[in-house]
Amino acid sequence: MAADTFTGQGADDTFTGLADYTDVTENSASTFNVATDVLDGAGGYDTLALTLSSSGVGPKLTLDPSKIRNIERLSVASTATLAEVALTGTSFTELVSNRATSGMAFTGFGSSVTKLGVTGPSSGNVTFTPDGVALAGTADAITLTLTDVGTSSQSPIVSLTPSGGVATDFYETLNIVSSVATGAANYIRLAMGTNQTSLTRINISGSAPLSLNFPSNDNARAVQTIDASAATGALTIGSTTATLGVADQTVILGSGTNLVYFGANLDGNDTVDGSRGGNDTLAVIASTNTSPFNAGAFAHVTGVETLRVSGVTTLIQDFSVLPTSVTTLQFAQTSPFAYTLNKLASGMTVELLATPNNSATITLSLANNSASDALTLKFNFPTTPTPGQHAERRGRPGDAEHRLHRRGDDQPHRPRQGHGQAGDHRQHRSDPEHVQRCRWQRRRRRVHRQCRALQAHDHRPNPQRRRQHRAALQERHRHERHYGPGRRRQLFGLGV
Repeated sequence: MAADTFTGQGADDTFTGLADYTDVTENSASTFNVATDVLDGAGGYDTLALTLSSSGVGPKLTLDPSKIRNIERLSVASTATLAEVALTGTSFTELVSNRATSGMAFTGFGSSVTKLGVTGPSSGNVTFTPDGVALAGTADAITLTLTDVGTSSQSPIVSLTPSGGVATDFYETLNIVSSVATGAANYIRLAMGTNQTSLTRINISGSAPLSLNFPSNDNARAVQTIDASAATGALTIGSTTATLGVADQTVILGSGTNLVYFGANLDGNDTVDGSRGGNDTLAVIASTNTSPFNAGAFAHVTGVETLRVSGVTTLIQDFSVLPTSVTTLQFAQTSPFAYTLNKLASGMTVELLATPNNSATITLSLANNSASDALTLKFNFPTTPTPGQHAERRGRPGDAEHRLHRRGDDQPHRPRQGHGQAGDHRQHRSDPEHVQRCRWQRRRRRVHRQCRALQAHDHRPNPQRRRQHRAALQERHRHERHYGPGRRRQLFGLGV
């Protein structure tokens, strides 16, 4: 491929190309030769958008900084497994992994890069590995923009793990922006490694829902401050296996519906601020059976409406220690359990999120006994009938109202009573006119079903089916002549 030189027009130009990896045989369809082609953005905020042609395992693309000048943004799309883009000495300010379905790594870039991006739908892990030596200082910040990343069942790992340098001199601030283009939310696991200790703050903004999880034992979940006050989308931080609170932390929630997992680590040195609206849930784990929570643990918890408790099958707890903002207690225990919930505030809702697989005992007591006290129990059990049950659903499909009737020896099953039903026939079997009326209705419904079935296939050139159709129609007409309007009125006692 001959060497080419491309120069921008001074505006926000975009250079697009199909490129080979440096260590892979050149693809005849490639349009950008990283070894010989020269690109110069000239002016403006310019973008180099590369699609990498190899679909192998572990290929590497090395960009020559002497041949790429005045281009600020690099966007790379690849289907190769564990692809690497080496950027040592380049002057890009923004790096974007664009639909890296099988994983991608950007390595060797310096402090000039202040913006990172991951665009989905992507299920592959993305690693950003800057030169740690270039990050020496106490005010290094990086912005990570997420767009349609991951799914609710698969959260890719987005790693920010510098190489070399001093662990205390890496990035101090990470800004995460959650956005969507065609999807509904972003789902990632953020990793900072186990040797990076400089990160002290994560700021979260954006209107798209975000699930921010962490690999177990990763330093990212120990950051001192997570500030999502600028976020308006729903936010989930942590999980049951990667909780916050391993260090003293401050979590400030936004105006969406938020869920924060603190596990068994919540204490009086932690702050959870949900005072910006929305319906916020704090998930904790009871570490002991008796009084695992005290007032000190919730000393700096404000504006949180729901407390979700898990971890034990036997619990005795005085819930007067809760903040006044908490109006709902949730339990997600499926094993047999016995809970004694004492001193509940009036108006509290106690909610079971899962169906116990055996016995369950809940003992409740209110903090103040008065004539106006109220308590709500909510059971989110599945509506699928169990053996020995039949379900009767009333209203439109999806309506909340759903009734289960259990058969027993004292309640023999009966069909719903109604005109022309079998149960109605048994009740009036001594009435000849009623019997005749039921027979007429059943016969009429059967003939109509046959006609509809035959009409649905009448377009096929089948002589036998046409004869069956004609016979059914003749039977219907004979039936209507025999039981005409006058006869029908007589049967139903309406007179001629």
